Amino acid sequence: MRLAIPLYTIGISLLIAVAIFGLVRKGAQRWINIGIVIQPSEIMKIAMPLMLAWYYQRRESALRWYDHIAAFALLAIPVGLIAKQPDLGTAVLVFAAGFFVIYLAGLSFKLILPILLAVTIAAGSLIAFEHKICQPQTQWPLLHDYQKHRICTLLDPTTDPLGKGFHTIQAKNLAWLAVSRCFYCIYV
Repeated sequence: MRLAIPLYTIGISLLIAVAIFGLVRKGAQRWINIGIVIQPSEIMKIAMPLMLAWYYQRRESALRWYDHIAAFALLAIPVGLIAKQPDLGTAVLVFAAGFFVIYLAGLSFKLILPILLAVTIAAGSLIAFEHKICQPQTQWPLLHDYQKHRICTLLDPTTDPLGKGFHTIQAKNLAWLAVSRCFYCIYV
């Protein structure tokens, strides 16, 4: 618990430093050279749940609704800085790590249910309208082109069978092979 505040503070400071004068590689500004080249967003995967656990531990005797708002503010700062790099995958992981701490600290499921419903509807819409939204001329205003390409390749890996879709196709083939062998073993 003694490391929560220093680790969080160092992580946020390094993320701000990355935003100001970080190294750009492959179109993303995610790294910083402090004698060695590091990616500060990786620190936040550990620092975020530690910080929120420390925060809730200090308030466990008199937890109020505004404590959850303050916790979400503590969570939003690193998630926003990481998403700005852009590193959407790590931002989602840091958010999930922090969100589960907030939920386990007592956030009501009634507050989570509408958000979960909205995410489910959004995911269902992506799947249902994949053939329209994954057209090359369709622009996604909140995501970069490579992020759109990743999502569309996940929805239909055959659009890039030798590139991003290769591993998804191979995993699907291996899953079918494993299932068929199981059925073969059961019936033989």
